[in-house]
Amino acid sequence: MKDTARVLGRMYDAIEYRGFAQHQAELLATHAGVPVYNGLTNEAHPTQILADFMTMREFTHKHLSDMTVAFVGEGRDNVALSLAVGAAKVGIDMRIASPKELWPDGEFCAHVRTLAERSGGRFRLDEDVKSCVEGADFIYT
Repeated sequence: MKDTARVLGRMYDAIEYRGFAQHQAELLATHAGVPVYNGLTNEAHPTQILADFMTMREFTHKHLSDMTVAFVGEGRDNVALSLAVGAAKVGIDMRIASPKELWPDGEFCAHVRTLAERSGGRFRLDEDVKSCVEGADFIYT
């Protein structure tokens, strides 16, 4: 991967990595010498969240920081994790409805809560789907 990263870095101004392993994306970013965007890994899907935020803005007159978004499903899924981080950074009231055994780990949740505090957002985990989706502007499943 190191050699491939160096070659691609000479050929392109930026690279989008869409694969499985997060560590491969990080290795590519370390050695490419150009920006590397995470298009999808087993741990994260941040470019999807950017597209989703653009869609949310398109379909509502609310600013992102005035929105409530609920995710219903596996709380430690790569999309759920990326959505939580993105929402926390822009001040969204983010809720994840999931069985406790499928919640993100405590360290991740603490990080997201810190980001949310800085932006005026909120982050909540709950097993009660109805409670999580109540009042939500958008619901992920």
